[in-house]
Amino acid sequence: VRRNGEEVAAVAPLPSAPPPVAASAKRPAVAPAGPSDPVTRRPPQADRPADPAAAAYRAAREQLKAGALIEARRAFEAMLQRWPRHQLADNAQYWHAETFYAQALWLQAARSFDKVVRDHPSGNKVPDAMVKTALCYRRLGDERAAREVLELVATRYAGTRPGVLARKLLSPGDGGRG
Repeated sequence: VRRNGEEVAAVAPLPSAPPPVAASAKRPAVAPAGPSDPVTRRPPQADRPADPAAAAYRAAREQLKAGALIEARRAFEAMLQRWPRHQLADNAQYWHAETFYAQALWLQAARSFDKVVRDHPSGNKVPDAMVKTALCYRRLGDERAAREVLELVATRYAGTRPGVLARKLLSPGDGGRG
């Protein structure tokens, strides 16, 4: 057997080995890191290009964590405009709403949280977005709307963290100013 022009070893094929395949027909399962030695091959995900939507999401989250609310909001908006169906879109919409909430812009926050529910009904942020929508309604003085949403969360997501929180926020005397 020759490798890189040098004779390495002479190995007879195993009796049950399939017939050799022409070199032009061979396609490796993953791109090799070095020579075609299977030991040096990288896992398939190492050969995939980085996910630009996920990178945009992470950058926006970092801006939010740093307290740059307007910049984070713009970054989430850009991410959502470019990748509206990405697996992180519901999370991006949720954190977009949080930028309004952090600035006590209750109406804008409520609308943005509601977009999580409308645009991503099976997303993981839906129950949290519903609780935050209810808290926005309370801040806007609409207790009836707040209670309706909280009752829905408490029923639909009973036993989950948002469901338990909704039940607590429905308790008399809680205030629930979140």
